[in-house]
Amino acid sequence: MALSMDRLWTVRQASAFLARSTSWVYKAAERGELPRARGMGWGLRFVPSELHAYARGEVSGSRAMVRKREGGA
Repeated sequence: MALSMDRLWTVRQASAFLARSTSWVYKAAERGELPRARGMGWGLRFVPSELHAYARGEVSGSRAMVRKREGGA
């Protein structure tokens, strides 16, 4: 599966990139461990550059949780 860097990734694309199951991606996003796009009423999406930073260890779970609180959720 070719992963585009100029579009938001789906759960399936994020799981392929992270080599994790889709179930793990859903749960990690719900817990605030994965950075995700906000304000998308049509499903869970991820910004590729943010997932790359997460994979490199540049984005911690606590930072993702701060973004969640700032978003009002």
